[in-house]
Amino acid sequence: ENWGFCVTKEQLDKLADTVGALEVCIDSSFDENGSLTIGELVVPGKISKEILISAYICHPSLANDNLSGTIMTAFLARELLTKADLNYSYRIIFVPETIGAIAYCAMNEPIMKSIDQGLVVTGVAGPGKHGYKQCYEIDHPINYYIEEVFRENSIDFITYPFDIHGSDERQYSSQSFRINTASLTKDKYYEYEYYHSSLDNLEFISSEHMAKTLNLHIQLLDKLDKNIVFKNKVDHCEVMLSKYDLYPKTGGDLLPG
Repeated sequence: ENWGFCVTKEQLDKLADTVGALEVCIDSSFDENGSLTIGELVVPGKISKEILISAYICHPSLANDNLSGTIMTAFLARELLTKADLNYSYRIIFVPETIGAIAYCAMNEPIMKSIDQGLVVTGVAGPGKHGYKQCYEIDHPINYYIEEVFRENSIDFITYPFDIHGSDERQYSSQSFRINTASLTKDKYYEYEYYHSSLDNLEFISSEHMAKTLNLHIQLLDKLDKNIVFKNKVDHCEVMLSKYDLYPKTGGDLLPG
C-alpha cells in the first residue's frame, strides 16, 4: 500500500476494471557488483577553478523534464569546446537525478568542493514562461547575471527562490559542498500541467523554445566566464598609486578618481 511504479497508459487502461487485489511479480535480483553509468567532460580554461553544468538522464521519455536539458547540455558542451579563450574550466556531467549526483559527489569529493558555481540544466523547452531557480546565496553573481540576461533580451521571467525541493542543486548545495547552483528554465518542473506524465512529450516542447533558451544559456556562460575577481598582489597596506601614474600629480586636496 505504500509503494508504486510507472505504467503506460495502455497498461493502466487494462487495469481500470480490475476488481480486488493485484499480485505483482518483480523479476529482479541484487547485483553487489552493479554499476551506474554517467557522462563526464571537462573543458579546460585559463584557470583551474571550475563551473559545473549538470543534466539528469534518468527519465528520457519525458521531453521537457528532462530530455530537453540533456540535449541542451550537449549543445552547451559543443559550444564551450569551440572557445579558445575560456577563463574558467567547465565540468559537464550527465547523471541519473539524485542517486547519480550523490554518487558523483562521493567519487569526486575534492573536485566538487573546489567548484566555484554551477547550473542544473532542466525544463528548457516548454511553451510557458522563462524563469530561474535561484542559488542559495541570493546575492551570488549567478543570480544577478541570469536576471541581467533576461532583462537584456526583454524577457518577462518568474523568480523561484531557492528551497530544498527540486533537482540536483539539492546535492551540490549540501553542507559539505556548498556549490551555488541555479537553473534557467522554460516551464520549470512542478510548474506545468503535464509534468511527470505521458503528455510531457515531443508535442509539448519545440525546437524554437529550446533554441531560445540555449541562446540565453550561452549569453549567461559568457558573462560568468568574464566575471573574474582579480587578487591584489600588493596587499600590505595602501598601494602607492603615483608609482603607476594613477594619482594626481600635485596636492592631496583632490579626491582620487
